Amino acid sequence: MDGIEATRRIRAGGGPSTDCPIIAVTAHALPEEIDGFSAAGMTTIVSKPLDRAALLSALAMVTEGATPLSVPRHADHPHTRIDGRQLDTLLAGLPVSKRDEILARFVVETDGAIQSITSDDLPNDALQAKVHSCAGNCGTFGASALRAALADIETMLKRGEDVAPGALAGLAPLWQGTRREMLDQASA
Repeated sequence: MDGIEATRRIRAGGGPSTDCPIIAVTAHALPEEIDGFSAAGMTTIVSKPLDRAALLSALAMVTEGATPLSVPRHADHPHTRIDGRQLDTLLAGLPVSKRDEILARFVVETDGAIQSITSDDLPNDALQAKVHSCAGNCGTFGASALRAALADIETMLKRGEDVAPGALAGLAPLWQGTRREMLDQASA
């Protein structure tokens, strides 16, 4: 069950949570999908990667009863490989061993995901799921340009458009440059 279906059931259930605020958290939603979140009864939306200010604003809005005015959106910087602020926020306060562990896990997972996305002959639904997951992870770790490239591919897949071979082929070199820069920045 996805968040939209869960929201519909909560709103229709007549239970004690029927009128509780529901905040959608999503890594990639098309404008028409955002309309569906609202139609299902969600109160507001926060985009991944989670920005603390946007999350606190959404929580303040729903606890103070304010009406949502707009959807907080994460701004990718497609010409910047790394969002240093996002990476620093993620790693801040962690012991060096833990920071190195989660960064190493991200690198290994992204190596595998990019390999699969670019070389496996996945059906569109499996490719879309893999791209979505990888884009979310990239956003969390501040890999802005790769996240933006993956989001463009996900948009094409969601809309049933053909993904240009160059879009997929460009992911591996983009990831390699991002990977190098990220590891350099994290070790600095």
